[in-house]
Amino acid sequence: MRVRFWGTRGSIPVSLTWRDVRDRLVQALVAGNGQQLDTMEKANAFIEQRFPFSLRRTYGGHTACVEFEPGSKEYFVCDMGSGARAFGEHVLARNAGQPAVVNVFMSHVHWDHIMGFPFFGPAYLPGTRIRIHGCHDVIEHAFRLQQSPPCFPVPFDQLAARIEFVRLQPDQTTEVSGIAVTPKLQLHGGDSYGYRFESGGKSIVYTTDSEHKLENDLKTDGFVQFFHNADLVVFDAMYSLADAVSVKADWGHSSNVMGVELCQMAKAKRIALFHHEPANDDADIEQILRETMRFEELTQQGHRLEVLAAYDGLELMEEKNVGALLVVEHGKLIGVFSERDYARKVVLKGKSSKNTTVRELMSGPPISVNPDTSLRECMVLMTNNRVRHLPVLDNNTLLGVVSIGDVVHAIISEQESTIEELEEYIAGTGYRA
Repeated sequence: MRVRFWGTRGSIPVSLTWRDVRDRLVQALVAGNGQQLDTMEKANAFIEQRFPFSLRRTYGGHTACVEFEPGSKEYFVCDMGSGARAFGEHVLARNAGQPAVVNVFMSHVHWDHIMGFPFFGPAYLPGTRIRIHGCHDVIEHAFRLQQSPPCFPVPFDQLAARIEFVRLQPDQTTEVSGIAVTPKLQLHGGDSYGYRFESGGKSIVYTTDSEHKLENDLKTDGFVQFFHNADLVVFDAMYSLADAVSVKADWGHSSNVMGVELCQMAKAKRIALFHHEPANDDADIEQILRETMRFEELTQQGHRLEVLAAYDGLELMEEKNVGALLVVEHGKLIGVFSERDYARKVVLKGKSSKNTTVRELMSGPPISVNPDTSLRECMVLMTNNRVRHLPVLDNNTLLGVVSIGDVVHAIISEQESTIEELEEYIAGTGYRA
């Protein structure tokens, strides 16, 4: 399944201030002094190579809206926060203005999760069918209320689309257009519901506005099972662990540390930190991501969990469980095309997937290794060249690709094995006299 993030903030939309923009411009001008950046291409390359994500990009400011694409002609999306406006533009553009079928799954109806629906373009297009799924009995009331006077000028009944409200039951799996959907009750004011989606052997868990208390073994075990072996867990990591267990306890949100621990217990493959605190700027979120990745490295026990921070425009490729594709022309390797290339060069620049070629986006010529290259050499190449994938060639014959995840996992396993041997040696076990 393919996942697109249209909104990743919690509670209220945010935007860069003029001070934020000026600060970025100042840093760019100082760093670029004397670099002879006389073309757009040189300037763009310089920014990509020299600046961290928090300066060259932004995590965005739209509230919760996450689309997943299981390969169906229908659309599937979780929550209708302010990111729903951009999602609606995507639907209209992709369908060339023709009606679509949109399946919406609501975690709950707090305003930050429904505020984008009045601006969802397909709702105004005759022939569009929108099915809004959820476990609360007040979903329809909430959607109608926010479009009633004096809150909004267009009443709900004037929307041209055919809109249905479908009640789901917690812990009961329902098939929706070929997708197995299982809701789960979560701890939040007024209740919220997480969703597990399964299709074609892949599974995605969407769990936001949910507070987790590990001292409650029964509920913890329930969520570990809910997350079990998920390919991706979109997790509410709004607070720091310190805040989540002290001043903001019982506020209905969780932390990055809690997310990693639950996903590790569940053997999930990837976690996307989500529902970012609106008071945190891009540098804050980037720091949280670094700390979370380090925490995962220190606590993993034979299972690697990939950690990322979701941002508006991020798109993840889950169909084949890969993050990059090798580009071959006439039998010769000419480049690497990654999900990051797609997110940065298509989604964030507003380009059309239909009209953009891989040649325009790929990174190349690629840096490659051979089968005899050591893991240490691979790590040095990746670090020095800021790449995450290395094609493996043997006499110009393409054999495969090694990712930074492969290298890190192998190095950690090697270190664990060495530590275990040393412990056995010190303890006098495992060796014959």
